[in-house]
Amino acid sequence: MSYYLSLGHYEAFLPIQIDNKTHYMRVWIETSELVKALKKLDMVFGSPEEPYCKDLYQIPMAIERLSDLIIELILENPERLKRATVEKNVADELSVRYGVKEAELPFKYPEALNQVELDVRTLFPVLDKLFVKLSLN
Repeated sequence: MSYYLSLGHYEAFLPIQIDNKTHYMRVWIETSELVKALKKLDMVFGSPEEPYCKDLYQIPMAIERLSDLIIELILENPERLKRATVEKNVADELSVRYGVKEAELPFKYPEALNQVELDVRTLFPVLDKLFVKLSLN
């Protein structure tokens, strides 16, 4: 069963910054990569005997650290980023400022979603300028 839980894609909302304004990019990575990040997280917030965050006061820090681990994973290996979307106004800004293109898809997202899928190949070169790390670790 645990094998099947590590298949497919994991979706996360990661903070990005443009002109000192924080926005969120919806990203998809392989779930198997997330498992590696979770194991690192277990070492930071758990113990060898109980590798889980059990202190309720540390959970917000653990969530921020997980976000940072996903950012690090993507920055170290951009090809691990499978998909990325942002709000329409953010996509327009990324296009004008950095030349990030909209992905060519066989469908359009409904306007009510206010979401644009980005061409990750044109996004790779600027990821390090956009991502915002949340934790202090």
